Amino acid sequence: MDGVGLLERARAAGLTVVADGDTLTVRGPKSAGPIARELLGHKSAVLAALMPAPKRNRPTDPRPDLAGDSARWTVLLRWAWIEDNEAALGALHGVRCCGAALELQTSGALRIVAGADHLGTWDDDRQKWLMPHREAIAGWLSAMADGEREAA
Repeated sequence: MDGVGLLERARAAGLTVVADGDTLTVRGPKSAGPIARELLGHKSAVLAALMPAPKRNRPTDPRPDLAGDSARWTVLLRWAWIEDNEAALGALHGVRCCGAALELQTSGALRIVAGADHLGTWDDDRQKWLMPHREAIAGWLSAMADGEREAA
């Protein structure tokens, strides 16, 4: 039995379900007794559904061998991680694995470019992976550049 589905039914019936370690506490109207018994009968599934989803470890640059901009990549990946933007995080991680680089422009802005050893076709990779997340990535790059200017 699906723990999430059981919890939805229990809450709709007015039950409150709380997990404390391996203990499951169910409170609510007596009329919801059959659902409460079903919850207890599927205790392990309900406990699993009540557990918070694990957050991945803080990302780091997957290409520390490209040392010139490795620290910046770690910061950029962590912006995506902090904002819980899994799609952008995956896209950034992927292009970095293929050798993308972070380049500091003369204006002080940061830009993602094809690295010297980029694997693949940069224009295609950029369009397919980065452009769908352009707004978020541009905001993170801008914040990073602002931080670097303030630190200087």
